[in-house]
Amino acid sequence: MSRPPAPFTDSPGTPPKRLSSAYFQVAVMSCTSHGALLLFDWVHGGQHLGVLFSALLVSVVLVALLAWGRMPLHLLRGALAWSLPVWVLGLVSVAAIQTGQVPAPYFLTLAIVTAVLRATLPARQAARATLALMTAAGGVVLGWAPDQTPLLINAAFLAGLIGFLAEHGVTLHAERQYSEALRVLAVTDALTGTLNRRGGEVALKALMQEARLGQVAVLLLDIDRFKGINDRFGHAAGDEVLSQVARAAGRAAGADVTVIRWGGEEFLLAWSAVQPAQAHEVAARVVRAVRAVRVPGQGQGPAVTVSAGLAFSDEVHGLEALVQLADQRMYAAKQAGGDRWE
Repeated sequence: MSRPPAPFTDSPGTPPKRLSSAYFQVAVMSCTSHGALLLFDWVHGGQHLGVLFSALLVSVVLVALLAWGRMPLHLLRGALAWSLPVWVLGLVSVAAIQTGQVPAPYFLTLAIVTAVLRATLPARQAARATLALMTAAGGVVLGWAPDQTPLLINAAFLAGLIGFLAEHGVTLHAERQYSEALRVLAVTDALTGTLNRRGGEVALKALMQEARLGQVAVLLLDIDRFKGINDRFGHAAGDEVLSQVARAAGRAAGADVTVIRWGGEEFLLAWSAVQPAQAHEVAARVVRAVRAVRVPGQGQGPAVTVSAGLAFSDEVHGLEALVQLADQRMYAAKQAGGDRWE
């Protein structure tokens, strides 16, 4: 099977990285703006149809490249950094030199180009390209079309505003990502990737609230003879067993089941709106799936098993009582020899 083309990347040696949807949105806004200008110009005499059609075509090509997502990002950035400023500066220069006037839509195109640069290039490169573009455009306007200076000032203001908002947006985005990362870390077990006890309690409370018309089932798992695994094979092997059990239990239970590392070698699985027969099938499937887990080490390690207790919310009153009932049944399974559920 052939390998698909590489997605957008920063440079030939860096890992692939998808462009933010914000880049695509800015390109679509550019396309929409030039399309509206083209339609307006066509209805009112069509003095700049060729130029506006070219601008619309550039915007459409940019949208297509971003949607396609298979062009090296460093090539796209380089093309934008040179082609767009040179193109729009050429439009302004030709109009100013030939007629002594720069059509008002060209100044909007200047601002749109700065927005595209800001959305696509690194901040410093975008700032340099914008400054060079506005300086060159300013020289052309002041030299051949001084009456258009107010429009140039407006375009420069828009370029500065775009830069300010872009920097502000980047800062807010970074802060939001950092806050989200901290939130995820606070409720996630670092070893297994499941919810930790704190996150699990929040999820269970929400599950109980959502399932008022149905019932909640919980399955409490405890790895059999886990201390012996740590003592015989080492704590690294024990950590790997915990991770594998969490993955095996999650896959066997299904996507609708919440997996929580309840503590030590215990995992709590919870789900809502279930019939007892369905919950029994899930419990049997989970216990059976864990048997396929092997302790890592030299050769084929011994199989891992769990003892499990299944309980339903309509058997008790409240979340704490529900978990206690599952805990009691889990210990009953363990006392019966393990590798089973009660």
